[in-house]
Amino acid sequence: MLKQKDVQRGVLLAALGGTLGLHRFYLGDPRGWLYVALCWSGIPTVVGILEACNMPRRVRIHNAERYGADCHRHRWLRTLRDGNWA
Repeated sequence: MLKQKDVQRGVLLAALGGTLGLHRFYLGDPRGWLYVALCWSGIPTVVGILEACNMPRRVRIHNAERYGADCHRHRWLRTLRDGNWA
């Protein structure tokens, strides 16, 4: 059985390893290679630090979609995923 992703680990990977896209690879996102390709420019470093603020939300959504049986049908998950707070 697969383990759920850890929120603190995701935040640390984004803040410290954002230059190489480690936080993207942690959640299984292939766009991490874009960070590797652009690591010489410093842009992924800034973006990684900014994404560290959003990582707890992304990890919770990832865990709910991947490991929750019917969690994707719950209203709170749709609210988190879509950002419809009204």
